[in-house]
Amino acid sequence: MLKSIKFALHSYKSIVYIVDLLKGIKKSYRDAKRLHYQQLTAWQEYAGKIMSTPLSDQQRGTAVIFGWSQFEQILAESIVRKSLELGQYRIKVLTSPTPFVQAAYAAMGVNDVEAFHSYCPIINQKEADSLVKTVTNFQDLIELEYDEVKIGKYISSTLMRRTRQGSLDLNNPTVKSQITSLLGQSIASIKGAQALVAKVDPQVLITVDRGYSPYGEVFDVFVNAGIQVITWNVAHRDNTIMFKRYNMGNRDAHPSSLSERSWEKLRELEWTNKHKETLYSELSSSYESGEWYGEVGTQFGKSTFDTDQIKNKLKLDKSKKTAIIFSHIFWDATFFWGEDLFRDYEDWFVQTVKAACHNNQLNWLIKVHPANTTKDRRDGIVGDSSEIIALREKIGPLPEHVKVIEADTEINTWSLFKVMDYCLTVRGTVGIEAGLLGKTVLTAGTGRYDHCGFTHDFDTPEEYLKCLASLHTIAEPTPIMNEMAQRYGYGVFVCRPLLLKSINLQFKQDSKASLMTDSTVKSIEELKSASDLKSLTDWIQSEDEDLLVL
Repeated sequence: MLKSIKFALHSYKSIVYIVDLLKGIKKSYRDAKRLHYQQLTAWQEYAGKIMSTPLSDQQRGTAVIFGWSQFEQILAESIVRKSLELGQYRIKVLTSPTPFVQAAYAAMGVNDVEAFHSYCPIINQKEADSLVKTVTNFQDLIELEYDEVKIGKYISSTLMRRTRQGSLDLNNPTVKSQITSLLGQSIASIKGAQALVAKVDPQVLITVDRGYSPYGEVFDVFVNAGIQVITWNVAHRDNTIMFKRYNMGNRDAHPSSLSERSWEKLRELEWTNKHKETLYSELSSSYESGEWYGEVGTQFGKSTFDTDQIKNKLKLDKSKKTAIIFSHIFWDATFFWGEDLFRDYEDWFVQTVKAACHNNQLNWLIKVHPANTTKDRRDGIVGDSSEIIALREKIGPLPEHVKVIEADTEINTWSLFKVMDYCLTVRGTVGIEAGLLGKTVLTAGTGRYDHCGFTHDFDTPEEYLKCLASLHTIAEPTPIMNEMAQRYGYGVFVCRPLLLKSINLQFKQDSKASLMTDSTVKSIEELKSASDLKSLTDWIQSEDEDLLVL
C-alpha cells in the first residue's frame, strides 16, 4: 500500500518539491545539491546562452526524452537534445521535476519538464492481485504480458536489480509480495504510457536503459503504437556514444548489436590489413588507457602482463589449453535482450562451472565481472559479489583445474586473451573480442552477435552442456570465422560509436567512475555546424536502425 501511495505522489510537482526539501535534512544531500548548482552556475557563464538557444522552429513534432536529475548527465544528454532540435523536434523531458532539475534543463533550453507518473492512473492493486494468481512458476512470470507489453521481463529485471539477487524464488512470500506490488506499478505505467501517446502525440521516444520499469513498459507501448524509439548509450571508450532505433522487428536486439543491414554492409566491405590494424589499435589502446567501458570502470587500475607472467600468476597447467567463463552480473540487465538458454544468468553460471569441474582436460578460469567493483561502490555495498556467493553456496570447493579471477584483479582482460583458447559467455561483449582474436566462442543466449558466423550457438541447455564436456576436442576457428568476427568487431567498435566534438564526456578513473562532462563549442554557429550534431541529426531523420559510418 505504501509503495502504491508513493507511486501516486510522484505525479504531483508540489509533492516532488516537498520531498526535495525533506531530503535536504541530510547533509550529504545538501552538499550534493550545492555542488550541482555550482556546476550549473559555472557552466552557464561560458556556455549557457549557446545551449539555451533553440536550433530550429521545431515544427516536426514532439520528441519525448526520459531525462536525468544530475548536472553531468543532463549536460551529456544535450548532444541528443540539440540534434533533435536541429532536426526540428520540440523537446519534452520526463523526469522528477525538482527545482534543480527544472533550472538545469531551462538553462539548456528545455522548459517542458514533468514527471512520467503525472500520466499514470492510481494503482489498481486488485487487478495486480488477480494477475499474479496466473503465475505459478518463474517461466510464467518471464512470459507474462499485459496489453501486449512484456511486463514479466521488466518487473523481474527491476526486482533483481533492486535486491541484487541473481534469481527470484516465487515460493518466498516476500518475493511474491514484491512481484505483486511491481505488477500494480507496471500496469499503471502501461496505462500512463498510453495516455502519454494519446495526449502528446509524440513522434519519437529517447531512452537509455529500456529494460527496467517503467522504461520497458513505455518502450513497448511506443513500439506497439508504431512510434520510433531511439536508445543512446555510452560506447566502449570516452567521448563516444552509440545509437540504435527500435521497431517491431528488432525490439529484442542489444543496443550494440549490428542490424541486418549494417551486418550486410560489413560483410560486403573490401577487407584489408588496414581495417584489421585499425580495429586492433582501437581495442588495445582502449585497454591500455583504462578507458575500456570506463562507464563502469572495468579496467581501472589494471595492468598488462605477458603470457608467461599470467600462466605463472594463475598457476596454469602449461600442457593444457585454457577456457575462460566470463560471468555476467546476475542482477544487471538480466532479461533485456534476446532469449537465454538457461533460466537466468546465475543458472547459466552455476551450470557452466559445474561442467567445468567435470572436465579436467582444460584449465578453467572463472572471470568475475570487473564492473562489480564500481557498481558495489556506487550502491554502497561491501562484501562478496553474487558470483562468489553462488560458487560458495551452489558449487563448493573447486578442483585444482578450476580457478577464480576476482573482479578487482590487477590483470586487465586484454592480457587474459593471450592465454585463452575458449571463451564462454551468454552474450557479453567479450565474445566479439575473443572471436576477432581467433578464439573459440560459445554463447548461451541470442539478441546480439549469435549466428553471425564466428560463434558456437546452441538450441538447448543439454546441447550446450554436452559440448562443454568435450570442449577440448573442438576444432580451432577457421580463417573465415576469424574474419567474420573481425568484421563484426569493426562495425561495433569502429563504425557505430559516434565520436563527440561538441561536448567532452569522460569517466574519471576513481572509485565510482565519476562522469565528467563539459561543452566545447564557443558559439551557436559552431554548435549548429558541429560534425557530431550533423551526423546524429542526419541519422535521426533517416530510417536506419544503426548510426553507422563506414
